[in-house]
Amino acid sequence: MRRDFPHLRCLCFGSPGFLFSRNIAKHSEEFVTSFIINSDLVPRISMNSMKLLRDEVLTLIARIKVPKREVVRLRLTESRLKDLPEGLGAFLFDEDEIPESDFSRHLAKFKDHLRQREEERGYRSIPMFPPGRIIHLHKTNVVNDYTTGQGVITRNIFNMITRNRFAPRDVFTPTHASAEDFNEIIVTKTLVSDHMIEYVRDALGGVAAEFGIDPSTPP
Repeated sequence: MRRDFPHLRCLCFGSPGFLFSRNIAKHSEEFVTSFIINSDLVPRISMNSMKLLRDEVLTLIARIKVPKREVVRLRLTESRLKDLPEGLGAFLFDEDEIPESDFSRHLAKFKDHLRQREEERGYRSIPMFPPGRIIHLHKTNVVNDYTTGQGVITRNIFNMITRNRFAPRDVFTPTHASAEDFNEIIVTKTLVSDHMIEYVRDALGGVAAEFGIDPSTPP
């Protein structure tokens, strides 16, 4: 298609991260521009990033020094962690100080099994990337009129009924990014909602307004 339409330009929004090899992704920068919103999960998905997330989660479970129900009950947030004198140290062992346990022993066996299976199958890791030149919209100002409990439910119901007409808007700042910046999954509260089409539309519309661009006007 590129040969038949040399002046073709493509805009991608939240494209999957496992589409192109490094060379093809680099070549596509000439005619493809990808927009990625904040911590959007989809552009970060690849075989390598999923394996990395799996390993990090299992290691994190092994590091927990308090009952798991205590972690869930506290519903840790960044602000609460700041209030703790020990920070994460109150809940997690250092990685080099994980105590011996049934779970840690099973985890070590599991990792050994995975390594052996990859060697037997001749597994070769091929990094994959989202396409084209990447514009990353960082959330630089979070508008949050409610934080917990009933307020969240009330806000969500109101926004749903009014189709977000009166909902406060988050503020985003666009920056150029490298494809390598999206080689791991960032776990946040918005990693799924950052991919939703309505949120993408509002984020891009807000950035366009900041630059005095009318999105309804064809380029």
